[in-house]
Amino acid sequence: MKCTNCQNELIENNSFCQVCGQKAIDTSSKSKSLLIGINERSIGISIFLTLITLGIYGIYWKYLLVKNTRAITRNESSCVGEMLCLLFVPFYSMYWWYTRGKLVNNEFSKRGYNVTSSGAIFLVLCIFVLDIVASAIMQNDFNSLPATTISNQ
Repeated sequence: MKCTNCQNELIENNSFCQVCGQKAIDTSSKSKSLLIGINERSIGISIFLTLITLGIYGIYWKYLLVKNTRAITRNESSCVGEMLCLLFVPFYSMYWWYTRGKLVNNEFSKRGYNVTSSGAIFLVLCIFVLDIVASAIMQNDFNSLPATTISNQ
C-alpha cells in the first residue's frame, strides 16, 4: 500500500506514513465497504413486502437500489438528496429510472456482464406506473453480478 500524499511505500498495519505523517487510507477496506451495498435480495419477498406494507418497503427497496447504483460507480456521496427528489419531485422518478438504467447497463458492460434491461425499458415501466416491476428488474441485474466483481475493480 502506498501513501496518498507522498507515494511512499507504507509499512503494513501503520496508521500514518512514516515519511510525511499523512494518515494511511486502506483502499482494500474502502472497496469492501462499497461491496456491502450490493447484495443479493429476494425479488419475490421484496415485492410481497412492498404490497403488504402498502409501498413503505418499496421506498426502502428503492433506497437500496440507489445505494447499489452509487456503489458500482464508486460514488460514496450521500444519497439522501436523491431519495428526497425521488419521493417529492414530480417526474424525477422517470428521469431517475432512465438515467440509472443506462448507468447500470454501462457499468455492467464494462465488466463484461449482460444486463436484462436498459434505460428505455425502465422509462416505459415508470410511465405506466410499474415502478415495482422496474425495481424487480434492476434488482435482478444486481443479483446477477458476482460479489467479487465490485471489490476487484
